[in-house]
Amino acid sequence: MQVQINLLTQLLNHCQRNGYTDFRIMPTSGCVEHSVSVRQNWLTPDEIRFIRDRYEKRRIGKDN
Repeated sequence: MQVQINLLTQLLNHCQRNGYTDFRIMPTSGCVEHSVSVRQNWLTPDEIRFIRDRYEKRRIGKDN
């Protein structure tokens, strides 16, 4: 639900900047915005690429 509210807020901000709407108070002003926490990975980017490539090679081998 929070994602939809954030997208709606962005859309309303865009419309307001371009003069399509005129709000005294934003319709989403009463909604609480939650901050998104940064996810910590224990895998390095090289390890993630290795797993991805290994999975794709295995999948391609099954199709043939």
